[in-house]
Amino acid sequence: MRGVSHMPDVLKGPQEDRCTNALVWLLQRCSPEMASQVLSLAGLTIREPLEPVQGRIQESFPRSRPDAILEFQGPQYVVIETKIHPGMCSIRQLRNHYFGAARRFGEERISLLFLSVERSAPREITLLSKRFPGKIFFLAWQQVLLFLQAKRATLDYAEQVFLGEFFACIRAAKLWRLFAMTTDELKSFLAHFPDVWTKWVAAENALYALLKVICTQAVASSGESSESETDDFSDQLPCLYSALKIRGWHTTSSAYVFINAALGKVGVVLTGYQDDRKQKEKLLDRWRESFKNLFAADSEIRTFAWESDDEAAGDTGYFSPVQGTAGQVFDPSKIEVFTDYFYWGYWHDLDVSDSGKVSQLIAEDFNKLLTTYGSVPPAARRGNGVNKVSKGTAAKVKTRDGKN
Repeated sequence: MRGVSHMPDVLKGPQEDRCTNALVWLLQRCSPEMASQVLSLAGLTIREPLEPVQGRIQESFPRSRPDAILEFQGPQYVVIETKIHPGMCSIRQLRNHYFGAARRFGEERISLLFLSVERSAPREITLLSKRFPGKIFFLAWQQVLLFLQAKRATLDYAEQVFLGEFFACIRAAKLWRLFAMTTDELKSFLAHFPDVWTKWVAAENALYALLKVICTQAVASSGESSESETDDFSDQLPCLYSALKIRGWHTTSSAYVFINAALGKVGVVLTGYQDDRKQKEKLLDRWRESFKNLFAADSEIRTFAWESDDEAAGDTGYFSPVQGTAGQVFDPSKIEVFTDYFYWGYWHDLDVSDSGKVSQLIAEDFNKLLTTYGSVPPAARRGNGVNKVSKGTAAKVKTRDGKN
């Protein structure tokens, strides 16, 4: 837990944290009335906002760590969880925030605010608000930014300076994309839209077809040790991926084969954990017992995180390598970027001119991961364990519109 007293405090952590930090920093420096007005956009009422708001960020509860807590006179506490990419709302995370805050501050004193780039409240928020009437609120980032932008002309000089610094942080985090284009930008966009959109969809279809071929060969290379996990996939740029289920692995989506168009890479990773405490505990036990030494002994293997904060990530995100872990013995729980998600595996430059070579390479990588870290039966290990996909398989793979 820490405060945001100075601008260096704002600029710590990933882009999502910086956006939250910047908002907390601003609300502490502007009038309590303005802080109350921002929250009223969500329908959240602050009783007697007479004293400046006090803000804390990354405060730890027993099972969660909300992005920020605003404390108003009373005391009245607003627990905030923020997202700068859509589809990231977790009902489990929000529920843990709520119960953690209720135990610490008293349920009658708390409210929970989900601040997101989505234009309307996700289903998870609707469900929680029915369970905790008058306690759960939703606010769109766009509402906040447009409100503050409109307030600029009415603020005094000091508040205008603070607001300028706030918007500088927001623009650096690419939330400026929530604002409308300028006239010139819109003209350019419309002029190129037909050509760009047509090629975009065609590229997604081609890359998804390639991904299915790669997955087919990866599963074949494992004998009976893995199968496709049909419910966990992405067929959208910049990162197309498909999950595989490994027998005996501690997560259902045990591995991912992916094509990272943003970085021009193709790879396969094992899933350590994905925002799940039990998954994390099981992985860390195995990691500390043997996996850490196996990882350090392989000079080609890499760790990966899910990147959703830079401009190239789009609305989906992508697997991105984490520097400084290759060839090292380390504990994922001690590295901040692995707090909620952890993957490790291999990737290579994407050569779309030779799909057979790409499929063979990823199948070999997957078989190596299974042999080293998984419970692979002897039948799956005979020879190199890699079966070639027959020529013409790509033609049989369904496009996005025809997939199961």
